[in-house]
Amino acid sequence: MNCLGCTHSGTELAQNPLRSAKPAAVPGAAGEYMWAGYGGTYFWVDPKEQVTAVLMTQAASPQRAYFRKQVKQLVYQAITD
Repeated sequence: MNCLGCTHSGTELAQNPLRSAKPAAVPGAAGEYMWAGYGGTYFWVDPKEQVTAVLMTQAASPQRAYFRKQVKQLVYQAITD
């Protein structure tokens, strides 16, 4: 599984959200959790920003990470408090 900066596997998702602000391949915050599936599915939840997002692609493997990062950046840029 390609978890893009996570230190856990998908089966441990509920027990191990992102706990620190360590450098990662995608932007995120402590308390956020996500899952990136092999077939192009991806979701993340950021309780602090009250964001839940789902991305479903059929892109080739190298392109999926690019799309995940871009969509996540666009979502965070769109947040206006």
